[in-house]
This record gives sequence, C-alpha cells and structure tokens, in this order.
Amino acid sequence: MPTLAVAQTGIAGPPYTYRFMGHLKWGRPHRQPSAEDLGLPPEFLTCRDSWLKMAVRRKWQRKELAKIYPVVANQLECQFVPDNLRDRFATLLVDECFSCPVLEVTAVDFLEGPIPTICAKTFFELPFSVEIPNRDALVAWQETNDFLDRAVTFSYIFSLNEDEEVVADGLNRGINVYGPLAPDDPGRTYEEEVVGVVKRALKKS
Repeated sequence: MPTLAVAQTGIAGPPYTYRFMGHLKWGRPHRQPSAEDLGLPPEFLTCRDSWLKMAVRRKWQRKELAKIYPVVANQLECQFVPDNLRDRFATLLVDECFSCPVLEVTAVDFLEGPIPTICAKTFFELPFSVEIPNRDALVAWQETNDFLDRAVTFSYIFSLNEDEEVVADGLNRGINVYGPLAPDDPGRTYEEEVVGVVKRALKKS
C-alpha cells in the first residue's frame, strides 16, 4: 500500500487534502453516430480506421495506440459533481463542480462505431474536514456517507448535431475511485497490478 500524502493548508487540523484516481472501465456513449453526424471529430474516423486495421491483423502496435489515446483524451472531460452525491456532507469540503486536471486514456475499442468504448484514468484532489489516513478509512467514510464514484462523470467536449451531449460512461458506469494516493503514486488499478505480477513471474521463470 502506498504511503499517504496529506497536504494540510493549516499548521494543524483541517482541511486535509487527499489525492484520488477515478478509473473508467470500458465506458460507452449512449448511441453511436454516423460518420455524417455534425460535431463528430474527423480525427475519430482516422483513429478508427487505424484501430480496425490492427484488429483485423490481430496485431496491436504500441506506437500506433500511443497516437490514438491522446487524440481521444483531448476530446474528453472528467468532472467531479458533488450534487450527484446523496447529501451535502460537512466533512467533504466541496460545494461546486470542478473539472479534473489530469485525464489519461489507457485503452480504446472502436468495434461498435466512431466513438470508442474506452478505459480512462483521471486524478483529482478533495479537501476534507476529517482525516482519511488510508484506503480502509476511505471505505468507512463512503459507507457512512456516499460513494465518491457517483460524483465522477466522463463526457466528450463535442456535441453531436450541435446540441446532443455525448456521455462517455452512459451505458456501462464502471467507475471506481482509488485513494488516497501519494503524490508519486501512478494509480495502478487492480487489473494492472495483476498483469504486473504475472509479467514479473514470467520473467523469473
């Protein structure tokens, strides 16, 4: 378990600011547009052509995927929306919606259409009036209050046909929040940890 990083704005006492990661696992849009729909970024069609060629060959090229991921990420936004939580809590010192400053796409699937099904990570900080020293404390806080993943939303910054918002996690709300994280913690999901263990075991064998 990574060591905790607590940023205290005062000499002692609250607020306590903690770093978290939100992970979207295979989020889909509500619907797939046609290539002619207004507002669809043309670079998505180029990315899809490249992805489908790799899918047909069943050969995934890291360099090509590394070009696709930032193109998709540049069209994404992640927000923390406290109004989505069940109640207003005195211990979570966030009143207004804010955009998460760091967002990374880690996997894409264009099989269903020009807007990909995606896996993505986002990192953000939250201030509390109480200490949350470790992962167990976060679990206890959420069970008493509400689950932070309810407040994390992924959506695209473009609109289809000028007024249709495109939500990235519309059909499969597979969002998990990990934390609190140390400043240098890259935020590894459970799946990544398992893959890492398998790779290390194969190298030793």
